Amino acid sequence: MLTIFTVPKPFEGHSNIIQRNALKSWSLLSSDYEIILFGNEKGTAEICAEFGFKHVPELERNEFGSPLLSSAFNKTREIAKNKFIVSLT
Repeated sequence: MLTIFTVPKPFEGHSNIIQRNALKSWSLLSSDYEIILFGNEKGTAEICAEFGFKHVPELERNEFGSPLLSSAFNKTREIAKNKFIVSLT
């Protein structure tokens, strides 16, 4: 049906609360939805394990260390099991 992907911030402080709430709501979607989180920021692997999401730690970054959304789109196209993909940030 649909693959949703995102590149979360580190799961710390207020960002932890906001992201955790959003991801919890995504986990309640039907099993037709695939959720992919990119990056190796603090807590990403743990949240994927908790909610059963796919985790892809490798992500291209620019010279300043910021993750490239184009890299996440390209990787999602390669690995998604659904035809339609969307990025939610």
